[in-house]
Amino acid sequence: MFPFLTVFMILIVALTVCLKRNTHKEKQRQEAFWERESRANCTRRKDLSTLPYIVIPSELLHVSGDSDESLSQELETLSELSQKKIVNLNHYTNTDLKLKYGAANLPTLMEYDDNYTTLICTLVKISRILMEQSQPQEAISYLEFGVTCKSDITENYVLLAKLYRAFHRDTDLMQLYQCIRSLPASNKDSILQAVNAD
Repeated sequence: MFPFLTVFMILIVALTVCLKRNTHKEKQRQEAFWERESRANCTRRKDLSTLPYIVIPSELLHVSGDSDESLSQELETLSELSQKKIVNLNHYTNTDLKLKYGAANLPTLMEYDDNYTTLICTLVKISRILMEQSQPQEAISYLEFGVTCKSDITENYVLLAKLYRAFHRDTDLMQLYQCIRSLPASNKDSILQAVNAD
C-alpha cells in the first residue's frame, strides 16, 4: 500500500514539475513572438526593387492552334498576370516580411504573393487542359516554367515527370528530381513521394 502511494506521489510531483516547465517555455515563446511582432510593426518601409520578380515569358501567353473557352480563360488570366508584379514569398511569415521590408509594405507584398499563387495554379490548369487536348509538348513548357518558379503544387511535378517518362526524357527527369530536392523541406518529401508513386 505505502510503496504504491509513494510511487503515485512521485508521479504527481514529476507531472506538476513537467507542466510548470512546459507552461514557462510556452510563455517564453509567446513573449518572444510578441516582442518580434512589435519590432516588425515598427520597421520602416524598405525598397522593393531588388525583390526576385517573376516575369512570364511572352511565348506562354498564347498556344498554337485553336483553343477552347476554358483554355482561353486561363490564358487571359496569365496575360493579366504578366502585367502585374509577381514574387514567391511563400517561405516568409507576415512577421518576417514586415521585419525585412517594413510594415507599410505588407499589403503590397501580400498582393505580389497572391499573384504568385494565381500564377502557379494557372500554369497547372493550362497544362492539364493541353494534355486533355493531346498537346503534351505545349503542356511541358508551362509545367517547366512552374518548376523554375519553384511551384509548391505537387501536380505540377507529377504531370511533368509523367510527360518526361512518356517521351523518354531521362536527363530532364533527373534534373526535375534535383529541382524537387532543392525545394523547402516542408513539401519536398511529399512531392517526391507523389512523383515516385505515379
